[in-house]
Amino acid sequence: MPLFRRQALDHHNRLHGDIFLVPPLRWQAIGWLLLGLVCAGGACLAFGSFSLTIKAEGSLHMSNAIAPARSNASSRWTARVTVPLAQIDDVHQGQQARVSLAGADAMALSGTITAVATHMEPGNISVPVEIQLTTQGAEPRNGRVTAIDGQPVTATILVERVRLWRWLFGPVLSRNEQ
Repeated sequence: MPLFRRQALDHHNRLHGDIFLVPPLRWQAIGWLLLGLVCAGGACLAFGSFSLTIKAEGSLHMSNAIAPARSNASSRWTARVTVPLAQIDDVHQGQQARVSLAGADAMALSGTITAVATHMEPGNISVPVEIQLTTQGAEPRNGRVTAIDGQPVTATILVERVRLWRWLFGPVLSRNEQ
């Protein structure tokens, strides 16, 4: 490094133009940068979270029990989906769900689970679940897609919110509690 510095000073003395020497970054600045990164990572762990969800597929149906009312037209729709048997313990009545219509990329409706089947035939690997759509606004339609009875849907059922630190350190914490 001294050679480069000496060459730069020689050029400066010969009037070949202005040369600005940039001092090297101090170790203290690097230490502050690393401390800032550790603090930012800690904040992400402390305040970050994600949603644990279950995916289910089924079809959209018009509810016969509810009379068509223009003020809450979407409440006439029910989604009947099937949840894998391995995940049925996490599904219960009153749980929130988001239903996406097939062919509508940005069309998602919210709803509440109203029924979970309790009796199943032997050999079934999925359980039927009924979701009453509760989207406020209009019919489940957008500019290109209109909902029709029997249309395929995909439902995302919200199980719980999980904190990142709990998810990351969960295995270690559960061993210490035993």
